[in-house]
Amino acid sequence: MASQSSDDVEAFAHRPAFRVRSEFGGARQWRSRKSRPCDACRRRKTACIIETSPPCRFCESRGIPCEASQRSPPTRRRPGRPEVALSPESLVARDGIDAGPSTAPGNAATFTSHRMPGPALAAEVPHHSRHSQSTSEGYGPDAAAVLPSPQTNPSDHGSELSEKPVANAPPPETRRPDPAHGSRDPSVLTLEDGERRHAHCIGLAGEQDTDLLASFRSVIVNETNKVDAGVVQVFAGNPLQGEPPVHFNIVMDDFIPHDNIARDMASDAIESLAGRHGPRLVSLYFQHVHPANCIVSKARFLRAYAKDKLSIPASLRGVVYALGATFWHHDPSPHQEVLALDLRTLLEQAHYSLHREYHAPNLWNLQASLLLVHERPGHTYTMETPRTWVLSSSAVASAQMVGLHREPKLWSIAPWEKSLRRRLWYATYMTDVWSSVCHGNPPHLHTSSFTTTPPQIDEMSIDEDVEDHLKHLVDPSSYSPNITASARFVGAIKLTHILHDLLDFSYSDKSYKEAATDHAARETRLLHVQRALETWLSLLPSCLSRANIASSQGSSNIASLHLAYFAVKTLLYRSLMWPVSMAAKRDPSSALRRYFDKAVADFHEFAGLIESINSQCLHGFWGAHARSHLVLSGNFLIYLFLTAPTPDEVQSTFRLLESVHTSLKRLRGIASNEDAVALLRPVVLRMDTLFTQASRIMSSGSTDLREITLSGVQI
Repeated sequence: MASQSSDDVEAFAHRPAFRVRSEFGGARQWRSRKSRPCDACRRRKTACIIETSPPCRFCESRGIPCEASQRSPPTRRRPGRPEVALSPESLVARDGIDAGPSTAPGNAATFTSHRMPGPALAAEVPHHSRHSQSTSEGYGPDAAAVLPSPQTNPSDHGSELSEKPVANAPPPETRRPDPAHGSRDPSVLTLEDGERRHAHCIGLAGEQDTDLLASFRSVIVNETNKVDAGVVQVFAGNPLQGEPPVHFNIVMDDFIPHDNIARDMASDAIESLAGRHGPRLVSLYFQHVHPANCIVSKARFLRAYAKDKLSIPASLRGVVYALGATFWHHDPSPHQEVLALDLRTLLEQAHYSLHREYHAPNLWNLQASLLLVHERPGHTYTMETPRTWVLSSSAVASAQMVGLHREPKLWSIAPWEKSLRRRLWYATYMTDVWSSVCHGNPPHLHTSSFTTTPPQIDEMSIDEDVEDHLKHLVDPSSYSPNITASARFVGAIKLTHILHDLLDFSYSDKSYKEAATDHAARETRLLHVQRALETWLSLLPSCLSRANIASSQGSSNIASLHLAYFAVKTLLYRSLMWPVSMAAKRDPSSALRRYFDKAVADFHEFAGLIESINSQCLHGFWGAHARSHLVLSGNFLIYLFLTAPTPDEVQSTFRLLESVHTSLKRLRGIASNEDAVALLRPVVLRMDTLFTQASRIMSSGSTDLREITLSGVQI
């Protein structure tokens, strides 16, 4: 064979590669080489399927032009050039989720960013329109490729490489999106805003080992060669520091038609009930409810509502309308009219929609689940309805499904989403713990089941500034972050931690048995809780002090936080004074006798709290758990009266009980709406019941617990 000269070899190396001539405009099957894909599908590296003539399935579903440019294909890659594998965007992003580099500090490999066709580069809001195309198409089969680990060298993956050269994107921390606008940086992943898809956290006990997924990730392909679910990594892990890799399944919202119809019907019913008052109800919600219960991401909600309110799940719209409607009578507008709105029907439609939305949990419908707990109880409820406990368990399940129980600090997601995740996790945590107290059940969550750190006060202000073009949707008091509301939320988290510790070791069947064997150790732990509770009160910011209750605006509702404090103190004293018996009443050395005087002195402060509540405070937002707090504290006053060991103490506790009862009657007299009446009614009923028998008890000088029968008395 004749030898080739060096010039011939060089000419051969630079000879143009062989190309198959392709055309565009006819029918095209996936992976066809003869028929050219459209520009949109080629850029996204997804299947371009044309039935007979353009547009293809993807362009038709998005309403974008389906065309192919005449520019020549990209030149062949040179061997050995470092490139990245198939971008996660082609797997998990369709106009909504931007899958960016999932790298830990020090990792050099990054994913290529691909610009999406059309205006939806990184959608701000999810899309749940009834006109969405069926998700049975799934992702294109070209997405069914193995993704290499971010910790590996991209050049080691040969045929798995993308045809696009490496775009060396800076690390996530140097390209942070504006927290007030969501993630617009294609190198930063957002798990929330995917169109017709949702993200499920893959736990350590999930179907695949997370360490294996960190180095070998694949997708799930169904019988029609479509991708049913993909895997995206948001944190590569750090074994040396005990940090596991974190992955999410990106799943299509593939609901059965019956569920889609049910959600659409609920959405129509909710908007029909709210009618033209919808924007005003949203404004009232953020003016009166949001400062006392910072669950909804204000600016994000308003952006979505202004752009397309139907993009917000019907459950969240419904409960925001309903809670806002309870403050309709607070509207000082001279044009105010009577609001003819059936709140029960509105809330039932929200529940109806949420039941379907549980198939695809996300941060939107989790907010709805947390707010629905605060639904006004029925007129006949003097006991807490079990529905509160069931709803709180659903919120916990949804929060865990989307991974809120895992600390997101090192994840490659947008800063605003990290902040919102922390806020919603602790809103869920507080809902779980306080709902457990309502029914005397152990909480669903325990301290070892989550690693998420509490949000700080400054972090609570993220996404709370309202942009100028959205200010028409809210009251001027809602334009900026409410520092008092942020401090209140953070203070409530700390108080809930103290309560959770108390419930863990003192209010379970197991701890009850252990208490019988080691009284001293139990009492020592309880005294630690008592000191923690006193420290919490002493470290409260001045804006949350009890002295400001009468002067504070009803929307901040400082009184409800202090009412929760007395509920914790009630449970603490009940545990310290255990066991309650006639023998303990007669024994001066019993725990009941030793802590009795201190308990009476502390609850004189509770009487002062009730006396300081004025009409504005009473008609603010208290939340569902305030009823339980009042009942706990009111019942403890009855407890002190019934366990008073001497006639003098019987008289003193009766006067304390009488002063609180008088204050509650005063509040009942000025209550001008159903929510205020529902707050007061259970505790007033219990005290009225006692007072029908108190004269007989005091005249006989006996407080034998066996002689007391507490039955309901109508007020």
